[in-house]
Amino acid sequence: MAKQQAKIDIRGLALSPLAGYRHESVEVAEWDGAIVVLREPSAGDWTAWQAKLAAMTGEEVTPDNVKTLSDGVDGTDRVLDATLLVRVLYGEDNARVFSDEDVDAVAKIYGPVHDRLLRRALELGGLTDAPLEQAEKN
Repeated sequence: MAKQQAKIDIRGLALSPLAGYRHESVEVAEWDGAIVVLREPSAGDWTAWQAKLAAMTGEEVTPDNVKTLSDGVDGTDRVLDATLLVRVLYGEDNARVFSDEDVDAVAKIYGPVHDRLLRRALELGGLTDAPLEQAEKN
């Protein structure tokens, strides 16, 4: 007798907020073992990041100057990283944990755990070196 497969809800899967993105669940031991979902950054996420960089530097961001501008931002100011993290960090319910208005609050407490989560989200999207340049290729 053939084993029947459980019926898959294709419609529900396709309508999920994460449907169009690579994503994965990650346990965060430092947060009492909470499970979070990380997704790769979208083009809109990079647009927000680029806008934040332009606001911080007062210059237009282009593929030619993005590295110089982002390198010139004070390394203790984690606003750029927080700008991406608030957009790629989801709860188990597949809803964003933070809104864009939370960037400054996240930047103030940004630490190694946040950095590790952001780096994993970037890896999901194949973005590790020059994020804006690589994002334009995806």
